[in-house]
Amino acid sequence: MKSPWPKRLAIGCVALLILLLVSVFTANLIVKKMVADRIEDELVKNGWQADLGGFDYSLWDKEVEIYDFSGVPMDEDRLEQFGEVQLKRARVKFDGNKEDFIGKLDISEAQAKFGKLDKLEIVPGKFIFAKGLTVNNPKDFGGGPLFEVQSVQIEFGDITKEGKQRYKRVELQIGRVTL
Repeated sequence: MKSPWPKRLAIGCVALLILLLVSVFTANLIVKKMVADRIEDELVKNGWQADLGGFDYSLWDKEVEIYDFSGVPMDEDRLEQFGEVQLKRARVKFDGNKEDFIGKLDISEAQAKFGKLDKLEIVPGKFIFAKGLTVNNPKDFGGGPLFEVQSVQIEFGDITKEGKQRYKRVELQIGRVTL
């Protein structure tokens, strides 16, 4: 007669695996809800009414990615300045050494009343790269583009003895200036 223990052990392992998977998916939903609530609370606290298309996060990589954001400032002055802000994608990667310190910021396809930006990449203290930057004229001057910059690249060098940041390289490619 065969022992029933191998079958029981297999059933127990499968049940444990299923329980683990259900726990991981449940934890993922809870964390996503917490992060979405936190983002929404911070935006409201800073005076924005926003619609967030979606987001993703990675605890392992310490990053948050936001998709299809559109927001309107609730303050009249900022509404006049910014208008509706639309953002296709933004990714914030936090520095593992310091809490709440941004290690890298990537923004794709941003647009507001004052202009638009195709791509922005910032690594604090190291470099800034922007591509497809258009700054609009104020409405009083007819609106439309004031200037268009194909790309901006700034690389930071060493910090001086006085604590000031030096530029290693600054490259600016201007597409058009309207006067």
